[in-house]
Formats: sequence, C-alpha cells, structure tokens
Amino acid sequence: MSVLTIVSGALFLVLAAAVLATPRWIKPFDDIVGRLIVEIEGSPGDVLDMTTLLGDRLIIWPITLGAILIVVRRCRSLAVLLAVSAVSALFVEVVVTFLIDRPRPGAVGFLASFPSGHVMAAVAWWGLVPAVAFVLTESSVLRRIALSVSSVIVTAVAMSRVSLGAHWATDVVAGVLLGVVLTATAYRIAIHTRTADCGCLLHSSALPAHPT
Repeated sequence: MSVLTIVSGALFLVLAAAVLATPRWIKPFDDIVGRLIVEIEGSPGDVLDMTTLLGDRLIIWPITLGAILIVVRRCRSLAVLLAVSAVSALFVEVVVTFLIDRPRPGAVGFLASFPSGHVMAAVAWWGLVPAVAFVLTESSVLRRIALSVSSVIVTAVAMSRVSLGAHWATDVVAGVLLGVVLTATAYRIAIHTRTADCGCLLHSSALPAHPT
C-alpha cells in the first residue's frame, strides 16, 4: 500500500468523523471556501453545467467502456482496472452517503451530500487516463500531458459542484480523497495481477503518483 493511499484514507476518515461529530466546526470552512469558489467561477450557467458533466457517470461510463474495448487487447489487467474502479466508486459512494447522510446545501442531486459522487467518478476515470495513454502509446510525454489535463478536469468538476450548490466544499475534498484511495488500490492490484499481454506497459511509470 502506497503512502498516498494511506494518507488519503486517513484524511478521509478524519474528515468523515468531523462531519459526523462536529458539523458546526466544518460549516465555517465550507461557507468560506464556497463563497471563494463562487467568486472565482461566477454564477451558475452553461459553462458550469458543461464542466460538471465531466464527472457525470452518464458521460464517463460510456467513455470508460470505449476505453476498455480499446485497451483490452493490449492489456487485459488495465481493462479490468477501469471497470473495477468505475463500479467500486459507485458502490462506495452509495454506502458512504447512506452512512453519513449529510444534507446537501441545495436541492441538486439524488443521494446525500458526503462525499461528492461526481468527484469520485471523475477521479476514477480521469485519474486513470494517464495509464491508458501510457499503455496505448508508451509515451512518457503524452502520459505527463494526460496527467496534467486530468488534474485540471478533476479540479474543475470539484469546483463546479460547489458553485452549483450541489455539495459543500468538504464533500468534494472527501470525493477526491476517497476516489484516490479506490483508484490507487485498484491500480496496485492490477500491477500485481497483470497478465502477460501487458508486458512491462502496466507499471509504476504509467501513474507516477501511485508508486509500487
């Protein structure tokens, strides 16, 4: 288990405990960060609506399915990783939101607020795009570009969820942390169970943030 996974998991547990036990201490932080993000992004509009779609499973899952069909012949382990990461993120989101049962700041959304499902889904897919790029091209340059773009997209999705009034700021932070834990864990399993067809393509250099 990597340091990143352990730290992200520990921070998530601390944040979840704080939301459950001392919500009044968390709210000032949520209010301040929420106002700051709204000032940066402005009032909700078409741009925010489009940005938040980058974390919507109705968009992400078809893209993930397409990626699975593309990479399965090059590396079956990566194809399985993509599927497991997407499904596990949804399962954990449903369980945790039920257990925490935090009200949303607005009327947007179906499940409870903590953690943000859009952000978890964004991490589960966009966090693995660098690995997909590396496996398909073996290009470290393209992998680094994909990593930068993915980081920007996840950040934009997180900010959009707050601006739209769908989540508190701590919800999106929790979504990132839990998404990292799930994706990093699934990635590590894929590394140790990778099939012969992957050769040396699926290893730590595909995702530098999750070292073996």
